[in-house]
Amino acid sequence: MVAAGRGNETASFFDRNSSGRFWVTTTATIYLSYLDPQGPANMLNSVRKLRAPLLWVAGSADPSQAGANAEFNQAPANPLNRFVMVASPHLGTPDAARDAVLAWLPELKLRRAPVEPERTFL
Repeated sequence: MVAAGRGNETASFFDRNSSGRFWVTTTATIYLSYLDPQGPANMLNSVRKLRAPLLWVAGSADPSQAGANAEFNQAPANPLNRFVMVASPHLGTPDAARDAVLAWLPELKLRRAPVEPERTFL
């Protein structure tokens, strides 16, 4: 579609990036950018370029997060970085992350940081 000049048209595409099998509806341009190995959705490449504190919340029942801790460790050192594992599948992780996010945000505001990045397993 993109090669035919129709990259901004919406269509359904098979999600090849997750362990679940489902279709996503988006534009061809967005779909290709998500799967681009050099694109912004390549978490390992993107995390290495961060210049801000990172809160990474991973679901313990989310197969896409199997290597999350190793990827988190590739982020530039920042005493405000946090890795939190919650008991949740992929789609439940945002809700399960609520307490971790609400605890982290005031730390950013106060710019208070422990010496070592914290790891929490909820």
